[in-house]
Amino acid sequence: MIRRILAAVLVVLGLVAIGLGVASATVWRSSDTVTAGMPDPTAPVVVVEPGVLGMVAESVTVTARAVDADAPVLLAFAPTGDVEAWLGDAAHHRVTGMSSWTDLRIEDVAGEETVPNPAGADLWRSEITGTGELVEELTADSADVALLAATDGTAPAPAITLEWSVPVDNPYFVPLLVAGGILLLAGLGLIAYDVLVRREVRARERAREARREADSTATAQMQALPAQDAATVAAAAGGATAPALTDTALTRRQLRELERRRRQEDPRQAADGPVARSGGMAGAGIVPAVLDPERHRALRYVEEPPEEERPVVPAAEEETGADAGPARGSAIVPGVADPDRHRTAEPERTSWRALWGFGEEEQR
Repeated sequence: MIRRILAAVLVVLGLVAIGLGVASATVWRSSDTVTAGMPDPTAPVVVVEPGVLGMVAESVTVTARAVDADAPVLLAFAPTGDVEAWLGDAAHHRVTGMSSWTDLRIEDVAGEETVPNPAGADLWRSEITGTGELVEELTADSADVALLAATDGTAPAPAITLEWSVPVDNPYFVPLLVAGGILLLAGLGLIAYDVLVRREVRARERAREARREADSTATAQMQALPAQDAATVAAAAGGATAPALTDTALTRRQLRELERRRRQEDPRQAADGPVARSGGMAGAGIVPAVLDPERHRALRYVEEPPEEERPVVPAAEEETGADAGPARGSAIVPGVADPDRHRTAEPERTSWRALWGFGEEEQR
């Protein structure tokens, strides 16, 4: 259970990290351009002060769009002093910087509502003209050069939009992708390992269950008695009534009952029956009791032939009976025909009196 939870957590964290990396490169990625504009002017002239064109980057795209699509558009470049001298007391809008990343900071200067047509004036170092809308890519000049935008001097000036291209760094994209991939692979690997382990456990359980079923089947088969065996037991019981035989094997209780009836009704098991209950004396030995009398019943039931049919055995020479040996313990030592042959001559005993000479004096 813990393994599955950990695998799920790793997979979720990996997906989240990958999603964050992709989002940081797409949705949350900063724009690679900075565009700042201004509202539609009302004065006939717009002046962009020196330094504004290079605020974000050295390269800037200037777009001048007139209210009337057929109106002429002029972009003129000149030093700030020359631009101020040409304007005089005319009303104009001054672009002094950026109030935000999307808006230019504008200062309105009141004055005369019209100015002479600025096209072709001797004060301009350079000028760019067009109709309706003018788009020009410029490189910011570090010198004190101002930009003047106008139409014909009587109509409102065109609206100025400045656009810079900036490099955008995305330091989180690659690390998030790598971390998310590692977490995702670890989680998937853990899930695969858990699946393999569970499959192995199920296989072992099925194997154990199969072994248990096989053992129980073998035990039932060993305990069960087929119908023909039950009939044999009932017949051996001397006509005892056996329980009704069906496809179901006899129980142990029924088997014990059949055996008990067989023993009770078997005539050989009676007190006066031919089966020996205990051993008897035969000669000098002891005949042990027979544990399984039925194995030897063929020998016990052999009838003795009539006397006239018995074979005649010639009489052997009479042998001298041997003395029976003494009884030692529970055994009988067999007799010896000539005991003197087995006697060991006893050594002559010498009295201590003879060693010291007393015996000889007494004999004298």
